[in-house]
Amino acid sequence: MSFDFDAIIIGGGLCGQSAALACANIGLSVAIIDGRDIARAPDDGRASALAASSMRMMTRLGVDIVDAVQPFNDVLVTEGAQGSPWRLHFDSADHGEPTAFMIENPVLYAALYAQVHSHAEITIKSEMRVQDWAFEPRQAVITMDTGETLSAPLIIAADGRNSPTRKAAGISVQSKRYDQSALVTTIAHSLPHEGLAVQRFYAGGPLAVLPLTGDRCQIVWSDKTAAIEAAMALDEAIFLDLLG
Repeated sequence: MSFDFDAIIIGGGLCGQSAALACANIGLSVAIIDGRDIARAPDDGRASALAASSMRMMTRLGVDIVDAVQPFNDVLVTEGAQGSPWRLHFDSADHGEPTAFMIENPVLYAALYAQVHSHAEITIKSEMRVQDWAFEPRQAVITMDTGETLSAPLIIAADGRNSPTRKAAGISVQSKRYDQSALVTTIAHSLPHEGLAVQRFYAGGPLAVLPLTGDRCQIVWSDKTAAIEAAMALDEAIFLDLLG
């Protein structure tokens, strides 16, 4: 049986592009399909924390981000109000390498795309949407809105938490609402963070202060949805005072 590709990846975000490189680097022919223009990074103000193993994976995939990441040199974790003693401390000196690395999502996306775009085994099909899926015992055939059909023995669904591909394959999920939301923002500060990551668990949820390159940190504040909505409505000066 012949196929158009060894693997078809639906979704060209961070996960889809990483999966494409992992497959292509072991000699598989890969197609990435995305309804967006994959060459353009999504408007995303978030950052990602890459574990040390994930950072090694990126290096092996040829993704050049060494100069773009901020290592976690220290991690402090506790619970309760300000002044509570630190309960967990992870020092990179104890492990011989940083425990994790922070990188802004658009920067990571651009580095992934540069490698994906140049890889001979990867075909990019931008601004095309899958309209139909046919799953057979030894292959899957997809039909795009252009009328083109593609076949492969492996389909990778990287098209989001509400994945149409997952639904088409009949794979169900269970979900539960926790009345929790997260506020994510980036702040600049006058003193250097020296690679220190801090996480404090409050009754409503955790507050993380994660170091970025330069004198900046990403704030990830999780709490009850009503509390987060109220915080987002605050004036910037009041919000910064609240964080302090």
